Amino acid sequence: MFLPYYLSPQRKSITKRCMPTLASKGNIMINPYDYLPPYVLSIFALVGTYCLIIAYQKEHEIEYVLKHGIRTTGTVTEIRPHRSGDGTEAPVVDFKTQNGSHRHFSSTYTLPCNYQVGQQVEIWYKTNKSNRIVALPDDKPGTLPTILFRWGIVLCLLSYPELIRRLMMFL
Repeated sequence: MFLPYYLSPQRKSITKRCMPTLASKGNIMINPYDYLPPYVLSIFALVGTYCLIIAYQKEHEIEYVLKHGIRTTGTVTEIRPHRSGDGTEAPVVDFKTQNGSHRHFSSTYTLPCNYQVGQQVEIWYKTNKSNRIVALPDDKPGTLPTILFRWGIVLCLLSYPELIRRLMMFL
């Protein structure tokens, strides 16, 4: 019967053979990954990879809309202050599409705001089957791509080396 390495009784003897100086002193270094089943590492790798993919997509979403979207004109209806009270403001733009009228709440807060109420602005939108992506020329992606990128890197660095090590044991 085949047992995975993290369950095998030979694990300690292999560790003693690989590190004789530590084994003679009674200090055996044990790999913490040996106690994790492979499916946990696989889930970490999958989630980390997914975070990296979504981070890339969110980082370049505004560029994509500005390049491939439909350009139209909208009117700034109000200037919203940021809820943190730091004085930054973002525009709210009403615009018309082929399917009717829509309102875009910009998430790019600046100080001072580059727009005034009643001002006509160019706005781009891209409609997919289930969502609509809208962008002003000076919109920024925000902090979500950075957060997803950091989590993706951490999860991938924790999981991929050990998965590769375990796969190399079978070769």
